[in-house]
This record gives sequence, structure tokens and C-alpha cells, in this order.
Amino acid sequence: MDWIYDIFEFSKKYPMDFTQMSFWIFFVIIYIGFALVYKRIFIRNLFLFFVSCFFYYKTSGLFVLLLIFSTITDFYFGKQIDKSENESKRKFFVTLSVVLNLTVLSYFKYAYFFTDTYNTIFH
Repeated sequence: MDWIYDIFEFSKKYPMDFTQMSFWIFFVIIYIGFALVYKRIFIRNLFLFFVSCFFYYKTSGLFVLLLIFSTITDFYFGKQIDKSENESKRKFFVTLSVVLNLTVLSYFKYAYFFTDTYNTIFH
């Protein structure tokens, strides 16, 4: 039963990588699964979504939650843009989406830089 647990466990030490045999086994299984659900668009999209989330989890751990958050918010903003007939509302939702995504990106890009600079100056 441990092998089932190992499949769904994220390992910081050994994340799934394109050069590992486990990735290629995963790829073949997913390719066959995709071929089986190819003609059913809704099921195919669900399959690809969950497989993509699983792959992202196996490579990056709980950062998959950040990806899901970003996907859901952008989907919601896209729906609001499509639904809105007012040009200013559309621009508002586009701006909100861009600002949200750039804020998340900026945090992960610069948090360590600012923390390191602060610690260097004040310690």
C-alpha cells in the first residue's frame, strides 16, 4: 500500500522531472487516457485539468494551490469581461486581473531580495 501513497506524495527532495523514468511512465498513461476520452470534450477538459494539476503538484508541491487560485480568478474575471457591456467595466476587470497576477509574481520574484537587503542593512 505504500506505493499508492508514494504516487500521491510530493517529495521536495525528488520532485517529478522530465528526465526521470516515472515521468515517462506517467506520460504514457496520460496519453492513453487522453486518447480514450478525446471525443468527449467536457470529460477531456476535466481530465486534462486534473492531470495538469496533479503534474504541477508532483513538480512543485502546494504551489498548485496558487495556480488553481490564479486560474479561478482569471476565469471569473474573463466571464465578467465577456458579460459586461460597459467598456469601463471591462477595462476595470482586465486591470484587476493584471494587477492581481503581477502582485503575485512580484511577491515571489522580489520577496527574498527585499528580505535579504533588509537583513543586510539592519543586522
